[in-house]
Amino acid sequence: MNSISPRASTVFVPCGIPVDSTLLDFLSERFPHIGAETWESRIGEGKVRFGDGTAAFALSKVGPGMEIRYFREVSAEPRKFEAHQILYRDDHILVACKPHFLPVVPGGKFVRECLLYHLMEETGLSGLTPVHRIDRHTAGLVLFSIHENERGRYHNLFKERQVEKEYLANVGWLSGPPAEDSWELGGRIEKYGPYLRCHLAEGVPNAFCRISLLERSGAYAGLALYPFTGKRHQLRLQVSQIGAAILHDPYYPDLLPEVPDDPARPLQLLSKSLRFRDPFTQRERAFTSPRVLLPLPGD
Repeated sequence: MNSISPRASTVFVPCGIPVDSTLLDFLSERFPHIGAETWESRIGEGKVRFGDGTAAFALSKVGPGMEIRYFREVSAEPRKFEAHQILYRDDHILVACKPHFLPVVPGGKFVRECLLYHLMEETGLSGLTPVHRIDRHTAGLVLFSIHENERGRYHNLFKERQVEKEYLANVGWLSGPPAEDSWELGGRIEKYGPYLRCHLAEGVPNAFCRISLLERSGAYAGLALYPFTGKRHQLRLQVSQIGAAILHDPYYPDLLPEVPDDPARPLQLLSKSLRFRDPFTQRERAFTSPRVLLPLPGD
């Protein structure tokens, strides 16, 4: 039995689409990995509608700016390995601690298996929305807004760098331990290559982070990372600026072949703490994850 998302996803028809394009034409070209036959079946089953709620048909004409809503569906989903924890909840926010391997929101092979839908099912909060995200391989704290119309205020805290974030990481040195024990880093991160990977490029820096050494163990180290920005894969890449790589990273420094998630080898990156002033209550908020990383390997 297929797994179907409980919330509709949205896609907008772009400018430049050929005249007389049909809904089936557009979806088949936009999502070629799904295939025209599958889209035709989903449309016929009522799993695709226009943004205003009207019914959609395979031969319906579409044009620039039209909103299309569809329900993501996969034949089977990977299972999660550990349960999440709700650490705090009030009338405005919910703070949860995410395990490794579980995405915050649906994506790729994951439709119902994500932190957002597990929390919605557990709490009954239909308007729950993540204010920021950590990627699937990273564990730790995620802040949610309980009311959709309040999400923007909390999101602006991150955008305006008013949230103090601390991450912990276990790394391996790529070319011997450096003499330094703290770093102030800036770099320009841009998308590069497949699998949404990024790289450090030339140009004006758009990613900033402070790193402190916590522990040394021969070829390995424990680090505290304090990012001021929130670019995709920022911490993985900025760790490379000090000559290190996060342990068990499937993307950096090299893209590894896709294999099943191994709970004995999670990415050694943890969103450990968040601190900010709540824009609605004006109270100082501070949260710390109870999770810990694995011990550093021995030499």
